[in-house]
Amino acid sequence: MILKKYLLKISNRIIKLVHSIVINNAVENKEIEMKKYNAIDLFCGCGGLSNGFQRAGFNILLGIDNDANALETFELNHKGAKSICGDISKITYNDDIKQLIGNMT
Repeated sequence: MILKKYLLKISNRIIKLVHSIVINNAVENKEIEMKKYNAIDLFCGCGGLSNGFQRAGFNILLGIDNDANALETFELNHKGAKSICGDISKITYNDDIKQLIGNMT
Protein backbone atom coordinates (compact mmCIF):
# COMPACT_ATOMS: atom_id res chain seq x y z
CA MET A 1 0.00 0.00 0.00
CA ILE A 2 2.86 2.36 0.80
CA LEU A 3 4.46 1.64 -2.59
CA LYS A 4 1.16 2.32 -4.36
CA LYS A 5 0.83 5.72 -2.65
CA TYR A 6 4.45 6.51 -3.46
CA LEU A 7 3.99 5.60 -7.16
CA LEU A 8 0.81 7.67 -7.37
CA LYS A 9 2.65 10.61 -5.83
CA ILE A 10 5.48 10.28 -8.36
CA SER A 11 2.98 9.96 -11.23
CA ASN A 12 1.23 13.15 -10.15
CA ARG A 13 4.54 15.01 -9.94
CA ILE A 14 5.49 13.87 -13.46
CA ILE A 15 2.10 15.00 -14.77
CA LYS A 16 2.54 18.44 -13.22
CA LEU A 17 6.09 18.73 -14.58
CA VAL A 18 5.13 17.69 -18.12
CA HIS A 19 2.06 19.94 -18.02
CA SER A 20 4.19 22.86 -16.85
CA ILE A 21 6.72 22.30 -19.65
CA VAL A 22 3.98 22.05 -22.27
CA ILE A 23 2.19 25.19 -21.08
CA ASN A 24 5.44 27.18 -20.83
CA ASN A 25 6.47 26.12 -24.34
CA ALA A 26 2.98 26.85 -25.68
CA VAL A 27 3.06 30.37 -24.21
CA GLU A 28 6.56 31.04 -25.53
CA ASN A 29 5.79 29.65 -28.99
CA LYS A 30 2.15 30.82 -29.04
CA GLU A 31 0.91 27.35 -29.84
CA ILE A 32 -1.15 24.93 -27.79
CA GLU A 33 -0.98 21.75 -29.90
CA MET A 34 1.18 19.07 -28.27
CA LYS A 35 2.68 16.25 -30.27
CA LYS A 36 1.53 12.89 -28.93
CA TYR A 37 4.60 10.92 -27.86
CA ASN A 38 4.78 7.16 -27.47
CA ALA A 39 6.07 5.47 -24.32
CA ILE A 40 7.31 2.02 -23.35
CA ASP A 41 7.29 1.25 -19.63
CA LEU A 42 10.16 -0.93 -18.36
CA PHE A 43 9.58 -2.73 -15.03
CA CYS A 44 5.98 -1.54 -15.40
CA GLY A 45 4.21 -3.53 -12.71
CA CYS A 46 0.52 -2.65 -12.92
CA GLY A 47 1.27 0.58 -14.80
CA GLY A 48 1.31 3.37 -12.22
CA LEU A 49 4.02 5.35 -13.98
CA SER A 50 2.35 4.69 -17.33
CA ASN A 51 -0.85 6.11 -15.87
CA GLY A 52 0.96 9.36 -15.13
CA PHE A 53 2.40 9.51 -18.63
CA GLN A 54 -0.98 8.70 -20.15
CA ARG A 55 -2.65 11.48 -18.15
CA ALA A 56 0.08 13.80 -19.42
CA GLY A 57 -0.81 12.96 -23.02
CA PHE A 58 1.54 10.11 -23.86
CA ASN A 59 0.46 7.04 -25.83
CA ILE A 60 1.40 3.90 -23.86
CA LEU A 61 2.51 1.22 -26.31
CA LEU A 62 4.09 -1.48 -24.18
CA GLY A 63 4.82 -2.60 -20.64
CA ILE A 64 7.61 -5.01 -19.73
CA ASP A 65 7.79 -6.85 -16.41
CA ASN A 66 8.60 -10.30 -15.07
CA ASP A 67 5.37 -10.59 -13.06
CA ALA A 68 2.52 -12.05 -15.14
CA ASN A 69 -0.16 -11.02 -12.62
CA ALA A 70 1.02 -7.42 -12.65
CA LEU A 71 0.98 -7.44 -16.46
CA GLU A 72 -2.64 -8.62 -16.49
CA THR A 73 -3.51 -5.55 -14.45
CA PHE A 74 -1.29 -3.37 -16.67
CA GLU A 75 -3.26 -4.45 -19.74
CA LEU A 76 -6.56 -3.74 -17.98
CA ASN A 77 -5.31 -0.30 -16.94
CA HIS A 78 -3.95 0.56 -20.39
CA LYS A 79 -6.33 -0.58 -23.09
CA GLY A 80 -4.56 -1.14 -26.38
CA ALA A 81 -1.12 -1.43 -24.79
CA LYS A 82 0.79 -4.68 -25.23
CA SER A 83 2.90 -6.43 -22.62
CA ILE A 84 5.93 -8.69 -22.47
CA CYS A 85 6.54 -10.96 -19.50
CA GLY A 86 10.14 -11.95 -19.00
CA ASP A 87 13.69 -11.12 -18.06
CA ILE A 88 14.37 -7.67 -19.48
CA SER A 89 18.02 -8.52 -20.10
CA LYS A 90 16.89 -11.14 -22.63
CA ILE A 91 14.32 -8.99 -24.47
CA THR A 92 15.46 -7.38 -27.72
CA TYR A 93 13.83 -4.75 -29.88
CA ASN A 94 13.98 -6.68 -33.16
CA ASP A 95 12.95 -10.08 -31.82
CA ASP A 96 10.39 -9.13 -29.18
CA ILE A 97 9.27 -5.52 -29.10
CA LYS A 98 9.02 -4.80 -32.82
CA GLN A 99 6.89 -7.94 -33.25
CA LEU A 100 4.25 -6.47 -30.93
CA ILE A 101 4.22 -2.76 -31.69
CA GLY A 102 5.85 -2.46 -35.11
CA ASN A 103 7.70 0.77 -35.90
CA MET A 104 5.61 2.99 -33.65
CA THR A 105 8.50 4.09 -31.44
